Amino acid sequence: MCRLAVPLLSLLLCSAGLPATMAQAALVQAAPPTQAAAGLSDPRLAIEAAIGTANTVAVGGVILKAGDVRDLYAARGWFPLWIDTDGRLDRRVDPIVARLAKAGDEGLRPSDYYVEALQGLIRSGDAEDVVAAEILLSAAVMRYGADVHSGRLVPRDVDKNFDITPKPVDRAGLATAASMLPDADAFLVELAPKHALYQQLKGALRGYEALADAGWPTIPAGESLRPGQSSDRVPVLRARLTATGEFAGDPTDQSPVYDPVLVTAVEQFQTKHGLKPDGILGRGTIATLNKQGADRMNQIIASMERLRWLPDDLGDDYLMVNLAAYTMDIVTDGKLVRTMDVVVGKPDLPTPMFNSALTYLEFNPTWTVPPSIASKEYLPKLRNDPTYLSSRNYKLFSSWSGGREMSDGSVDWQGVGAGGMRNLRIRQEPGPGNALGKVKFMMANNWSVYLHDTPSKSFFQKADRALSHGCVRLQDPIWLADYLLDGSPDWSPERRARVMGSWNPTTRINLPTPMPLYIVYQTAWVDQTGEMAFRGDVYGIDAKVIEALKARETQREQLASSR
Repeated sequence: MCRLAVPLLSLLLCSAGLPATMAQAALVQAAPPTQAAAGLSDPRLAIEAAIGTANTVAVGGVILKAGDVRDLYAARGWFPLWIDTDGRLDRRVDPIVARLAKAGDEGLRPSDYYVEALQGLIRSGDAEDVVAAEILLSAAVMRYGADVHSGRLVPRDVDKNFDITPKPVDRAGLATAASMLPDADAFLVELAPKHALYQQLKGALRGYEALADAGWPTIPAGESLRPGQSSDRVPVLRARLTATGEFAGDPTDQSPVYDPVLVTAVEQFQTKHGLKPDGILGRGTIATLNKQGADRMNQIIASMERLRWLPDDLGDDYLMVNLAAYTMDIVTDGKLVRTMDVVVGKPDLPTPMFNSALTYLEFNPTWTVPPSIASKEYLPKLRNDPTYLSSRNYKLFSSWSGGREMSDGSVDWQGVGAGGMRNLRIRQEPGPGNALGKVKFMMANNWSVYLHDTPSKSFFQKADRALSHGCVRLQDPIWLADYLLDGSPDWSPERRARVMGSWNPTTRINLPTPMPLYIVYQTAWVDQTGEMAFRGDVYGIDAKVIEALKARETQREQLASSR
C-alpha cells in the first residue's frame, strides 16, 4: 500500500494510483508551458506581478496570505499550474472546483476554499481573471488538501492533553501533484482518511444535515416517567424518537400511556448514547433527547477532525481506547475482535490522548504512589491513622532516590506538610489489594500512563467511568495478556501457571511485536450494527474543538474578505 509521507509529492503521486514510470511520464507531459498564454504577454510575469512582495495578495476579490503561493510559484519559475498554452484555464479546473464545492461532505466549509470567487473567475475568461483564478485555485487546493488530510487544528493548541504531532503536509507538493495528475478530483478524494471510522462518520454526516434542517420536538422537563405510567409528554416523546428512527410504531399515536413499544425505543436510544438502558425517562435521558441535530452534527464534525490527526494507516492489528466511550477495541487483521470496558481519568485528572505501542507486560507489579496523590489523598489518611500504609501492604522510603525504608508509625504525620510528602516515597507491594492488580501494560509516553488491572471491579458496573487518576483500567486484563502473548515462547503454559499462581516475584515479559495503541476521544461513531452512537463530552474536548474551528473560520473570513 502507498502511504502519504515525506517527500510528499512523489508519494502523493503514488497515492493517486500512478506507478513510478507513469508518474515520471506525468511529470514530462505536464511540464510548464513554454509559450505565452493568449492575451498575456507572459503569464509568468503576470503571476509574479499579481503575487507581489507584500504579506498578502488580493486576487479575484479575495485576500490571501502570500507566503504559500509565493513559495509555490517562485520555486517553479512563476510558471502556471492551471493555465494551458492557449491562455485558458485547463479543463481539469472545473472538476477540482466541483470537489471544493462538496467540502461539506468532509465536514469542511466550501467558503474556506473560495468556491464562489473561483466560479465567477472561471466564467469570466478575462485575462486578468484567468491569472487570479490560477493563483486562487492553487491556494484553495493547498488549503483543502492540508485540511482534509491533517486537520484544520493543531492538537496541542486545542488541549494540552493531546500529545499528538500533526502530520506533515507539503502544501506546494499538493498543488503541483493535483495539477499534473490526469484525475485531480480522485487525487483530492484520496487525501481524506481511509479508515472505516472516518468514512462511516462521513456517511452519517449527510443524514444528520437533513435532521438538523428538520429538527425535532423538545421533551418538556418533569418527573421521571416509568414504563406503564401516563403523561402528556408521551406523544411528544414518540415524535422525538420517530425523527431519529428508534421508534418503529405509529408516530401519530396520541395515547398518553408509556407503552412497551415506546419503552423499547427509549432503551435503544439510551444504549446508543451510553446511558443506562433502563427505559426510565429521567433528567439525563431527557437532556440527551433534547440535543438538536445541529449539536449532533457538531459532534460528528469534531470527531472527524480528530480522526484526521491519526496516522494514515492504523495497521492491521491495534488497540484503540476511546476515552469518551469508556471502551477499548481490540483489532486483529483489520477486524474487531472484542470491545472491552475501561475506566479512564476523572474530568479533573483526564487521561491524555496520544499514539504509542505496548512493548511489555509486568505481572505482580508494585505501585509507586505519585507525589500529588500522596499529598492530596494519603496525607489526610495518615494523619487520621498513622498505620494506614503498613496495614495495606505499602512500604515507606525516606527519599525518591533510593532512601532507607521507614516505619509509617515513626513519622509525625501531623507535622508533615503537603510539600514534605514529595520527599517521601510510598510503594505498594504486589498483592490482591494492589492498585494495579495482577498486570500492567507498558508503552512509551510523556505522561507515565499505562493500562492495568484493578481490584475495584465495581467501577465497571457504572455507566460513567471517568474515575481514575489518569491511567486506563481494564475490565478483563488477564484475557488481554493471554491474547497479546498467545504463541510467545515467553508465555508457555508452565510459565503462565507460575506467574499467575502467586503474587511474587514481579515479572516482566516483552511482547514479541509491539502492539500499536491509539488513545482517542470520539464522542460520535458508527457502531457494529451500523447505528450512529454518541457520548457525552466528559472532558469538554468537543466544546474546545468546535470553539477553535469557529475561531479559525472567523480568522479566515476576515482575511479572505476584501470588502
